[in-house]
Amino acid sequence: MNIDYIIDKINIKTIPEIISGYMRDNNCKKYNNSRSFYKELLSQINNNLVDSYLNRILKYLSSDEESVINIFEDINDGVYDESLKEFCIHLCNEIDRFSENKKLYEKINSSINRIYFEYKEFIETKFAHNNEEYPVFMFNILKHAFHRYKINLPNITAKRVYNEALVLDDNSEERRRLIELSSELGDQDAILLHASYIFDEDPNKAVELYLKCKSSPSALWKIAYSIENGIITPETVLKVKKVLKDILSDKKNYEDITISNSQHNKNMNLAVKIYMYCANKYTFNKALNRLGRLLINEKIKYKNSKNKSKKLAIEYLTRAIRLGNIDSVTTMAIYYNNNRDNSDYDQYLERKYFEISAKYGNTLGCRYYGEILVEEGLIDDSIKYFKKAAQNNEPVACYHLGKYYEMNNDYASAIRYYKKSISLKRYSTVLDLAYLYDYLANIENNKTYNNMAKSLIKYYYKFLDDEIKIECKQFLE
Repeated sequence: MNIDYIIDKINIKTIPEIISGYMRDNNCKKYNNSRSFYKELLSQINNNLVDSYLNRILKYLSSDEESVINIFEDINDGVYDESLKEFCIHLCNEIDRFSENKKLYEKINSSINRIYFEYKEFIETKFAHNNEEYPVFMFNILKHAFHRYKINLPNITAKRVYNEALVLDDNSEERRRLIELSSELGDQDAILLHASYIFDEDPNKAVELYLKCKSSPSALWKIAYSIENGIITPETVLKVKKVLKDILSDKKNYEDITISNSQHNKNMNLAVKIYMYCANKYTFNKALNRLGRLLINEKIKYKNSKNKSKKLAIEYLTRAIRLGNIDSVTTMAIYYNNNRDNSDYDQYLERKYFEISAKYGNTLGCRYYGEILVEEGLIDDSIKYFKKAAQNNEPVACYHLGKYYEMNNDYASAIRYYKKSISLKRYSTVLDLAYLYDYLANIENNKTYNNMAKSLIKYYYKFLDDEIKIECKQFLE
């Protein structure tokens, strides 16, 4: 795809620039800059418009569209057609004073792109050019330029390029190229997407792009996440502090969170402030979720109080859940699972949250919900969730699948899942696999399985917990 196919070259910026450049080269003062071009044009159209609209029209790349919209609409409606034709005659007379005038018309003609012209308009313009009816040619060009005014502003062009990119395949190079172009033109959505594209390969550059979108909670969240996890350099962290100075001084959006004074936690403090700003100003669910998780995992504390931290964590996570954040659903479910003896334990919510999490495909949600289904005797239903979790390398789910296939005499599948569980560092599965090897050695009268069991235990012995080590010793004896 050619980028010229997307960005219309005929607009109220380039046309006067092309003509002015030609006039300057030929020492003609009348149209030798964009200002004189528009001044002559407006004088021809209506003297009363010169003073009131001239400076605004010269700022046609600003976002102040309403200030000039009336005159553009009048031009597009044909109100000034006769005057505009008269202007084009004068303009072409000036151009025709020079022997190489056709070069200018050829240059303008080469900028015409069929996709942006109405068919009739396109044919008329090309016909006028080919027949050297240059006043008619210029009239059509200027009408088109004014007609395309709105969609040729940089912000609109950027959005057009962005929308063009979205129809392309997600993984195509062309899509990424157009997203980058739209990002350079200043489209906020494109900047966010471009930053996400390059985040893994160049997080510092990505964060600098996110800083251009500091009014976007998703951009701020990504910046905070990068700081919290030490993904960006100290130099980039300093840029963040400088650019977000106003946000960081907005104390009304911060809770009384305390953390230790190590350098890492100073950066954590910065990340938490940004999370809080997103949570309290924008009610951004990812920020609420992150704060809840940090509090519930005791990475940060509220007024140095464990009880108050837990209460605030549940408040944040509950708000995030109401806003549809699935990670928060999973976090709350795991919290209930780990605190079944607490007074605030809610068995119904634990099951409900794990069910929702699993049905949305969350890996841990699938694993825990599978375990709940096993407790309820719904073994076959549990397997599909264990398989989903295992596909995303969840070690406990792999263990459960191994146990299921062993009980159903599918020993090859059982061994495969046990091995995967061990490779994902659930080392207690070593003993289960060893016992399976021992069983196979007996029923098949094959000592190879005995040797495999012993080798397995000896290789992983140093990784095992003390309790498992005792059982392994007993097994070997």
